[in-house]
Amino acid sequence: MNCNEELLEGARAAYLAARGESDLIPIKEAATLVDRTVPTLKKWIKNDEITGVREQPDNPRSRLMVSRRELMAHMATAGKSANPPRPKASSSSGPSKGVLKAELEGQKALVAALQTQLEMVTAQISAIEEAKRSEQRRADDWKDRAAGLEAELKAMKLSAGTPWWKKMLTTSKPIA
Repeated sequence: MNCNEELLEGARAAYLAARGESDLIPIKEAATLVDRTVPTLKKWIKNDEITGVREQPDNPRSRLMVSRRELMAHMATAGKSANPPRPKASSSSGPSKGVLKAELEGQKALVAALQTQLEMVTAQISAIEEAKRSEQRRADDWKDRAAGLEAELKAMKLSAGTPWWKKMLTTSKPIA
């Protein structure tokens, strides 16, 4: 996070604190924000992937809220894509500016994570290709050695001629 983003985030937090609000959003809005269903987000809360907070902690039937920042961080680090919301049949003006900003932050974090992953994979590919070239050179060396040894063996066989026992077995003259 650069200096401008930190200042913007600090100003946003101060504004929300002055209004008595936080970055908590209802689970239904959060589900729309990341293009998932409410049951999916509840499953994430149950599995402790994100934190859910009741609007009124003493009332188990009050609205369930999640942190927008935590949700976007989870989407970015878990490799999940925060897709734009599906179009609705109603004639609403679309997602709010805050929702779009939060989604943009999530997408930026996802892009950064994917770029890092791409760099690691590229480095692994280069290492594997170098190892392949090295092994290919070694294989070629061994092939050259084998061809040389075969030629040497053939030359030795020719120079040695036929062994004495083979001469005896292959001659047609009777032994005197």
